[in-house]
Amino acid sequence: MEEIVSPTVFISYAHDTVAHEERVLELSDKLLSRYINSNCDQYVEDGNPERGWPNWMEENIRVSDFVLVVASERFLERFEGRAKAGTGLGAKWESTLTANEIYQNDSVNKKYIPVVFDSADKKFIPTFLQPFTYYNLSTEDDFALLLKRLKGELKNRKPKMGTPHLVKKSDIGSLLEKKTTTEGNSNTLPEIPQFTNDMKPGMKILQAFFVLPISNRFKIASDLNLVEIGETIEANNVDEISGRFLIRAKERNMLADLWSKLFDENIDPNPFKS
Repeated sequence: MEEIVSPTVFISYAHDTVAHEERVLELSDKLLSRYINSNCDQYVEDGNPERGWPNWMEENIRVSDFVLVVASERFLERFEGRAKAGTGLGAKWESTLTANEIYQNDSVNKKYIPVVFDSADKKFIPTFLQPFTYYNLSTEDDFALLLKRLKGELKNRKPKMGTPHLVKKSDIGSLLEKKTTTEGNSNTLPEIPQFTNDMKPGMKILQAFFVLPISNRFKIASDLNLVEIGETIEANNVDEISGRFLIRAKERNMLADLWSKLFDENIDPNPFKS
């Protein structure tokens, strides 16, 4: 049977109030019940680590896979040096160790995770942790996400980019022939009088352009700066948009460029080149 390895987590926090300490203990117990090896100072027997608190804190931070930093007003005061001298030494020491490791790691951080018990406490997240994702543990959704992160179960949702279907210029003729055979004739092509009227090669361009996959039409239009704001490949009227591309090419005197994109000029000389 494969051995299950539980991530080790240390909880860093300030002793604000008895209620706050109880919430920290409840969090740690809850993590333990979810197979997360959680640790906090409240588990220390007799409240007296053998090697002293500074060594105990430093060792737990060093050996843990993750450190949950519980943001609170008192924690922030102690990190920023605004607390009364001689008070909150533990939070001061742990926050200094945390900030120093992120600094030494060239500001790269995957280990230290800010958490809050209330959305209002977000403003108390120390500056060195503000660039990173935080979790509001008053919501079940955020707690579930935190568990997945600790267990390494968060996955990249971005799908792989598909391979574009490219058509060689030399293949357009055979594709046109295939399209005509399949559909009976070329009358299924859209009627774009603004493009075809008074222009003999217009129908040839129209046929070649519309036989292309939609992604290729947009690629050509993008290369020629014919795409305008709001025109996307996901639109429901892509054929209408494709027609606009042709009209713009004519209006902007870019038919020679469009022809070069569609045809092999060694076989089909460009009629728009002077």
